[in-house]
Order: sequence, then C-alpha cells, then structure tokens
Amino acid sequence: MIIGHYPTMERPAAVLYGAGDAELIMWLSAVGYLTEISNIFLDVRWFQLKVFGTPATLPYALNSLLLLVSYVVTRVLIMPIVTWTRVVPRYAQYKQAGQLTSFYVVTTGVGFITLMSVAYTVILLKPGVRAFIFYGTGKKDPKKLI
Repeated sequence: MIIGHYPTMERPAAVLYGAGDAELIMWLSAVGYLTEISNIFLDVRWFQLKVFGTPATLPYALNSLLLLVSYVVTRVLIMPIVTWTRVVPRYAQYKQAGQLTSFYVVTTGVGFITLMSVAYTVILLKPGVRAFIFYGTGKKDPKKLI
C-alpha cells in the first residue's frame, strides 16, 4: 500500500494522477490510508485469540464491534462514496488532460476493492453479528462478559 500511495503524495506524480489537480489526489490518497484503521482492531483481535484462546470478555466484544464498524464504514462505504463524488464527476477533466487511464485505474480499482470488502464482510458475518462480536456460535450471554 505504501508503494502504491507514496507517488501520489509527491506533487509531480499527484498532478499526473489527478488530471492536473494535485490536491485532489493527495487528499484521495490520505483518505485511502483511512481505510487501514480497521487493521488496528483486526490485529488486536488476532492477538486476543492467540494469547487468550477463545475469549468471551468485554474487551474482546468491544474490539470486535469496533473492527466491524470501522471496516464497514471505511472500506464498504467511504471509499466508493468518495470515488463517486470526487473522481467520477471529473471525467471530463481527466479526458481533457489525456489521463483516462488514471481515471479508469482509480474507479475500477475502488470498484474491485469494494466488491472484495463486501464479500469479506459477508464471510465475517455469515455466522451472525452476535457470533462475530462474542466469538462462537452466537449463544454466549453478553451479561456474563464482565
């Protein structure tokens, strides 16, 4: 991700990718990094599972809830919304600058990433939201977590 985003944070490359609007691409790249916030909660969840086995604790449940919310908000909602409201309306600008390749790479890339994120969310939630948050079959009593 760093290799892909680094060039867009340098003004000459950002002008190239952004049809002449360096600030747009630099902002989009920064928003792209925002999607990685959910990794913090994913790493904490992994650590909790490896160290504590199958925890049915309040910290585990809260972390799982934060993981779910941050993942869905940043990866499934924010990136496609930003792309459709900030990039797609600038199609003519990209065309005029001769940068339709950049336009299609960004829009298609975000489209594929969104589809993968939706698929992963469905996989995570297949056993149910309760099972994801409390780990297991969904039959754990949240009152016994404290």
